Amino acid sequence: MVTRVNQGAKNLENTNCIPSPAVIGSSPGMDDLSQSLRILELEGPVPEDELKRAYRDLVKVWHPDRFEHDEKLRQLAEKKLREINGAYEILLANLFAESPAVPDATASSPPPPTPAENPPAAASKRSIVWTCLIIVLASLAVIWGLVWKYARHLDRPLPPARVVAESTLPSPEHSQVTFPPAAQLISNTASNTPDRSEAKPAPILPVMLPGPSNKADANQRNQAPITPGYILADYVYTVADDFVVDVFQNGKRVPDDHRKLINDTYGAAAEKIEVTVHQGDWLVFNVVKNRFRWDGQSCFVVAGMRRSGAIGFVSELQNGQWSCCDDPADAAQFIAAPDYLASNRVRPIARLWGQGLEQMKGLAKNWHGQPIWGTNGSTWIKFRAPRGNGVN
Repeated sequence: MVTRVNQGAKNLENTNCIPSPAVIGSSPGMDDLSQSLRILELEGPVPEDELKRAYRDLVKVWHPDRFEHDEKLRQLAEKKLREINGAYEILLANLFAESPAVPDATASSPPPPTPAENPPAAASKRSIVWTCLIIVLASLAVIWGLVWKYARHLDRPLPPARVVAESTLPSPEHSQVTFPPAAQLISNTASNTPDRSEAKPAPILPVMLPGPSNKADANQRNQAPITPGYILADYVYTVADDFVVDVFQNGKRVPDDHRKLINDTYGAAAEKIEVTVHQGDWLVFNVVKNRFRWDGQSCFVVAGMRRSGAIGFVSELQNGQWSCCDDPADAAQFIAAPDYLASNRVRPIARLWGQGLEQMKGLAKNWHGQPIWGTNGSTWIKFRAPRGNGVN
């Protein structure tokens, strides 16, 4: 290519250019064909692809843009290109059946021909696209199936085997509870006397305010008798949806090692809390629910239990012993003072998680309480045990 450029520049300066074949008649003879071959620097008839290659090489060599620095050389190059184009047209018209269009020699360098797309390659691309689409659709179908299966589990009733019976649970005594001497004496005497009819009867105070006569009779049958300073419960069962964050007794937080998770149902928790509840004590439960789960359902039920299996107290709406606090700013005082916000009664639950009641009835036989809550998703609920003098 460099040799052709150098030789072409010498020819432009020192020789006269061959007249353009464009002036030759429409039916060129052998001399015209020979002259055209000589212009394209070919020695004889060649294949069409070699003719096109020779034409492209000469166009690059004699393109006028290569001689912009010298106007005289540029004009000579334009004349030379016209001769090359004419010779190319003559050879295509006489040596080959079809003659492709001649590119514009005065334009910029022609771009290299773009090969046609290989049909097998195009088919392979389409096959890959369809394969990817099928994989995506199959993945979406699997994900949808898993979501549907999980959604069905949300409403499935709790299997009976998942509720842990009371007989299988350990029952360690509360290590931090201290009794007044008189209360301890009364408790030991009551528990060690074979025949209660021989012991001096003590005044019996009801745990709950009486409602209708049939409900009052049921409460009397299921509640343990109490005396001033008497133990109301040896431990407490709770079932909460979603769960209990913290528990406080008499203003102090109950340690985590005194709380045992009995059952976990998709986040809803049943617990056994090892606290001894006396008359005059108060308990505060910080309970929370997720309003975006299960259509905002919630549940909170409580049972205070004796070792004998008797029920000491339950969660209830009417007896006035249960109150709530829904403002975090008041929570500290609500926990510390037993009578603070005592008139702010607990509320019934509008959207109740029914499995919570079934779990509580499986833990505490003859449980007769009610589900309770505050007004917010996160609330503090207080139970005030009756005092020894019978005043709540």
